[in-house]
Amino acid sequence: MKYKLAIAGLILLLILIPQQASAPIGSQWWNSSWHYKVQLQVNTSVYSRTNWPIEWEINFTSLLHGIGRSGTFDINSTRIIEHNSTGHSRHEMASQFEVSNGFNPSTNAVGTIVFLLNGTTENRTVRNFSVYFDT
Repeated sequence: MKYKLAIAGLILLLILIPQQASAPIGSQWWNSSWHYKVQLQVNTSVYSRTNWPIEWEINFTSLLHGIGRSGTFDINSTRIIEHNSTGHSRHEMASQFEVSNGFNPSTNAVGTIVFLLNGTTENRTVRNFSVYFDT
């Protein structure tokens, strides 16, 4: 089931530079079996959110090219890990990756990461996540 995210009131702050396992930045590395991650921050802005759906369009091919890498994206590799304010891993979030039209794991690994901002998150709260992926 796809949800369309109401942009009003929900601000996604993204750091779009993937990090490699040898150089984690901003948070503890969750599992060294995964070689890449991208940071994602969700800011509830002026509204509290309860079990709010998050949909984030992402291009893994572009992210890999941005760090001088290439390869065939492993469609089963995506994991969302929430981090606490000090960067330590809290838990894995249930999520799914929905491929976009024209998806090709080698040349156009584009799709949407979907997960729930679980529980109730108070207004003006930032939650930190890492999206792990591999080739």
